[in-house]
Amino acid sequence: MDHAAIVFTPYLVDLQLVDTVLDEIAQETHCSTHFRRHIYLTREDVEALYPELVLSPLFPMITECLTSGRAELAVVIGEGIHLKLRQLKGKFRYEGGCASATGLRKKYQKDLSSFEFILHTTDSSEETDEIGVRLFGEDYRELICSMQCYGC
Repeated sequence: MDHAAIVFTPYLVDLQLVDTVLDEIAQETHCSTHFRRHIYLTREDVEALYPELVLSPLFPMITECLTSGRAELAVVIGEGIHLKLRQLKGKFRYEGGCASATGLRKKYQKDLSSFEFILHTTDSSEETDEIGVRLFGEDYRELICSMQCYGC
């Protein structure tokens, strides 16, 4: 089974919409949630999530979006989960002070002018493990071990 990390932004956490979005994701993708933790992300964590965007002019806004408060990370498990999540979450664009989105990002969009992309998802089980270990260390290693032991 594939597993993906979903990082919910402080905006979505503050609105108490994480459970709602996770339920919607589970219904659409037939995944199950196996790990949830609140976290305060740092700039270095955001660099690990988006290494290809560190030099982008948008990187300061990405950093602000993820580090402005308490975020939440959830690990979901399901067959082909990465592709399903990419399709479901939709795209987010920000140009000239205007925000546009599709999918879940549009459904929960903050407004038409804020840089707020609601959630980040990993692109592979390997990336999920790298991020999980970086953010949660031994707790995450124990989760992976138990998933492997029970055939998840």
